[in-house]
Order: sequence, then C-alpha cells, then structure tokens
Amino acid sequence: MLRLKTQDQAVECLAKYGARRSQLYKYVKYDGQFVVDVKQLKIDKKVNTMATTKREMKEVKTRDAAVTILRKLGLGKEFYNECLKINKTDNKLVSVIVDITMAKAILADAKAAQINAQLEGDGMSEAELKKEAEAKAATAKKQAKKVEFFKETFSKMDKSGNIKAEKPPKAEKPSKAEKPAKAEKPVKAEKPTKTEKPPKAEKKVSVSQAMRDLIIAGKTNDEVWAKVKEQFNLDDSKKHYPAWYRSDLKKKGLIK
Repeated sequence: MLRLKTQDQAVECLAKYGARRSQLYKYVKYDGQFVVDVKQLKIDKKVNTMATTKREMKEVKTRDAAVTILRKLGLGKEFYNECLKINKTDNKLVSVIVDITMAKAILADAKAAQINAQLEGDGMSEAELKKEAEAKAATAKKQAKKVEFFKETFSKMDKSGNIKAEKPPKAEKPSKAEKPAKAEKPVKAEKPTKTEKPPKAEKKVSVSQAMRDLIIAGKTNDEVWAKVKEQFNLDDSKKHYPAWYRSDLKKKGLIK
C-alpha cells in the first residue's frame, strides 16, 4: 500500500499504472490519507498488457545470446527465468525464446516504483538537514542546562527536602613570614591555538542512497531488501526497489 497526502497525487499514481481517475473508488481508500492499492494496480496492468498487446518474442540459439538481449534492455538477472523459454529435444538445447513484452512490463513496474518513492519523499534536502541538526543541538543544550541545575539543587538538599545551610568557611591560621621568592624570568606568551570548527551534522541517508550503496558494495537484491526494509520500516510493496536501482546503476556503468 502507498500512502499519499493529496487526491491529486493518488490520481497521478493511478495514471502511471494506466488506471483512470474514475477508478479511484476501486484502488484508493481514505483514512486521513489516500491509500493506494499498488499491488492490485500492478496485477491489473500486467493482465491488461498481456491481453491487449501483441507479444514480442525473439528466438535465439543460446541462453547467453538471450541473456545479452535482456541485459541490453536493462533487466536484472533475477528476472531472467520469467522472460526466457528454453526449447529442448532429447535433453539437448534447440533454442531459447525471449519474451520481450514480459521484460518491458517488469521494467515498467520498476519505473513506477521509483515514481512512488519520489512521491513519498525518500530523503531530506540539505537545508532541511541543517535546520534539523541545529534544532537537535539547541534542544540538547537546554536539556544539559536543566540536568546541571537539578544536580546542583539536589546536592544542597537534606533528607527532608530542605536546602542545607552552608557552613561558614574556617578562618585560616596566619602563616609564617616566608622568604621572598626569586623573581622568575618572564615566560613568552604562547600563540593562541586555532579553534577547531564544529563537525558538520551528518546527512540523513535516503532509501535510494542506502540501496545504491549496498548494491555497489556487492550485496544481492535479497540482502539489500532485508537490510533496507528493517532500517526504513518499508512494506513488501516496495520489494522490487533493489532490482530497479541495480538496473539503473548498470545503465550508468557503476556496476557490471
């Protein structure tokens, strides 16, 4: 399920899956926010695509040739089996049929997932991060002052909760006259040290950046999803995000 703030955002989301505004009642519920049933949208879109579109197929002699076609389309290897049909005779490979229509449908789902992530807002701007860091620092400073005040107050209280009367300081005994100390040589004034700049507030890592970093680090899609799902409390409707980001990184040449 995808939660959005306005009806216009919900209509825009439906349009990405080929649904009309008049179908809001079917895919969207309102409980203070507009809740879009993305899972059902994907199913209906795939059914409609397969039913109304002429399937584009390509037959090649080897699986490697078929994989090359899918790779050029930008499809991740975890989807290869869905798009390939292997023909064998007497356990010998005869040909491989590539379902290009299915591959394009999967890529369209991944693109829609990216749009949903943008609608939800998976990160904060630099200005917002700075403002949030300043607010946290100010709150921490106020809290530290309160703690110090209460510590000092409680240290002066007795068991009944009353402030203890401070004892007058003892009179010091007159000390014997000491011999005048030898005049010390004047010490050279030390140069003032440069004040260190306060460390910059760490930027909040977004969902997309976290996924990209894990993919570049060599994690599989399942490993990426397990870690990011727990870190950002995501639901299973976004399980295909890693596949899309992997395809995007391959297109940009950041991974093989």
